[in-house]
Amino acid sequence: MRRRHPDELTDREREVLELLRRDFTNEQIAHRLGISLDGAKYHVSQILSKLGVASREEATAVALSGRRRWWASWPLWTKIAGAAMATAIAGAVVFVASSAIGSSEAEPEFLGDMTPLGPDIIGQYDDPQNFNAFAGRLSEAIETGDQQWFLENTRFTDYDCRPPIDSGLGLPPPPPPAACEGESPPATVPAIKLVPFDFEGDEADTEKSDYLLTGLYYEDTDQYTGLIQRFLNDHAEEYFDRYGAGGPKLYSYGKYAAAPSNPDLQMTAIAGSITDLSSTGNKVDDARRIAINFNASHDANRWAIDSVWFVSDRRFVVIDLDAASEQAKIETGHTEVWQFWQRWK
Repeated sequence: MRRRHPDELTDREREVLELLRRDFTNEQIAHRLGISLDGAKYHVSQILSKLGVASREEATAVALSGRRRWWASWPLWTKIAGAAMATAIAGAVVFVASSAIGSSEAEPEFLGDMTPLGPDIIGQYDDPQNFNAFAGRLSEAIETGDQQWFLENTRFTDYDCRPPIDSGLGLPPPPPPAACEGESPPATVPAIKLVPFDFEGDEADTEKSDYLLTGLYYEDTDQYTGLIQRFLNDHAEEYFDRYGAGGPKLYSYGKYAAAPSNPDLQMTAIAGSITDLSSTGNKVDDARRIAINFNASHDANRWAIDSVWFVSDRRFVVIDLDAASEQAKIETGHTEVWQFWQRWK
């Protein structure tokens, strides 16, 4: 099948492809877009057919392989008023530019057209499994730099180190955890899923950036430890923005409107900092606000982290850290993102 360019997708298919990038299920896509489950499945099948791929992951890779700049993957609604409007929206949302992040040696400098922070709580949540207590322990671990806490409270899964079956489409598989590499790799290694929405700059290694910066991959315990260590220690304290100083802290927690079948058993804690490092630990051009989403689930005994999102993408940072802002409404087309969201105090 001839592979076609993502620009040949319809507006709705581009919206669905954007949600596929965020690892949404068909049910979550249907809920987010207000369509039927059959409609969501139809759009996904059309995307796979038009792009000439066999899986959702491959569709994401094809869509990203030809695009180097973060703004190239914005949904169509960000472009309906032309490049000038897209630039204006970006100016209202981003925290990377020097006008958005100020130095602690000068007076605070904020974007003039940015609305104030919204309410502390959106929606209602009875918290039957006491996620608030788990969030409190996570906040304390961030404040004290206790990376061991994260290792003890992360639910690693067994990653199969055997080479994946060739899809025949010429696409490389996501890189395996580093512990799988070597002449005699183990059969399985403990790993956690990382979903980065990140951008290293125009000079980034494109062979790695397709998956490492805008897809998903799995990290072994050593790689995960490195990610947590960088988050806790390698931040830019000399900078600040409307969310505060550059050091790491817990900002909020909540559950998405497109929740799974057991929403009380899955929650997201959102932390953040200002850093000049990417999700892979490489230097980027400018310090920027990032959000780290710790997605946790509850089993019969306790809450534990199942996956992590590393978000420097300017569209999503504002949604995670200021869920009720006008920018968040613009970014989501007035679509409900959070069923419940609470700013951490």
